[in-house]
This record gives sequence, C-alpha cells and structure tokens, in this order.
Amino acid sequence: MEIIVFEKSAYYKMLDEVKKSMLEAIGDLRTNISKDTKAKTEEWVTTKEAQKILKCKYLKLRKLRDKPGSVIVYHQDGRYVVYNEASLYKHLNTKAT
Repeated sequence: MEIIVFEKSAYYKMLDEVKKSMLEAIGDLRTNISKDTKAKTEEWVTTKEAQKILKCKYLKLRKLRDKPGSVIVYHQDGRYVVYNEASLYKHLNTKAT
C-alpha cells in the first residue's frame, strides 16, 4: 500500500480544481440537455400516420420522400422510418399552391 501526503494548501488547491471541472461538466450537460429537448419538440410521425396526413399509400409516400428536392424530412434507422410532421404539412401547402 502506498501513502500519498499532501500539504494542506496543495490539497485545497486540488479540491478547487476538481470543483471547477465538475461545474464545467455540469454546465456542458445542461446545455446539451436543453439542445436535446429543443430537438424533441419537433413532432415525428410513423409511416402510417404520414400516410393518413398525406392521404396516400406507402409506395407514393416513398416516392415523395426519395424525390430529389423533396421537402419531406425523414429519418431512417434500418427499416424503421419516421417523418417530420411539419414537413408533411409543408408539402401539402406547396402542393395546394
């Protein structure tokens, strides 16, 4: 077993440094959490819900999202696809005009 001896002033200096680094880490976490909650406020819908909004079948929806220059925003993880609800309504508005 090893024993490490600190001078009192060195010990308190080390404690202050640890506190500062912990406060910085907590601040970084808070900013990351606030960014994540802002991103989560966007509504994402499933394929079936997107089909209901656009009143179309799956193949038409797939063609719309894969079309170059499409306003439909989606995220795909493997076979699972979700659509940004605001972009679906934006597509409907551009289609109507």
